[in-house]
Amino acid sequence: MFQRTVKSREVCSRFCFGKRKQVRDKSIRVKRGDNVSYTVPQVLSRADTGFEKFPVSFRVREPLSNVKVVLKGDDEVLYESKIKKIIRPGEMERLMIDSSIYDKVVSSSKKTVTVEVQR
Repeated sequence: MFQRTVKSREVCSRFCFGKRKQVRDKSIRVKRGDNVSYTVPQVLSRADTGFEKFPVSFRVREPLSNVKVVLKGDDEVLYESKIKKIIRPGEMERLMIDSSIYDKVVSSSKKTVTVEVQR
């Protein structure tokens, strides 16, 4: 808990003193794919979080059962979850993007990832 508080203070100080803008070119866009109505946030940047994993929350369009959450970048599957029994639009789902995936996407040409829910 203490380490997370210290990291949050560092991120806030970077934002306040304008150092956040220097790493904007290393940000990636998060797009919604099949069966996803929206994602939060739409842009990920290491300066925004300062952590090793990046949380992405999303909602599905309709109730679905026996599905997988898939993260794609440049038409390549970067992450695939275990099968979830049921996903409902009223509940926010959460996906943690690892820093290795983030680094891979930042070095690509498109700098975008897509969150999809597949049957």
